[in-house]
Amino acid sequence: MRRKNLAKIRHVVYQAKFLLAPLKTLARQAAKFRLFAA
Repeated sequence: MRRKNLAKIRHVVYQAKFLLAPLKTLARQAAKFRLFAA
């Protein structure tokens, strides 16, 4: 039971990293764009 939960948590963390990576790059691009626009 515990091992199954651990696997589930690891899977969620992996998915979160996968989803957050593009958001980070978008945030970086937005910051650059803001600097250029200012």
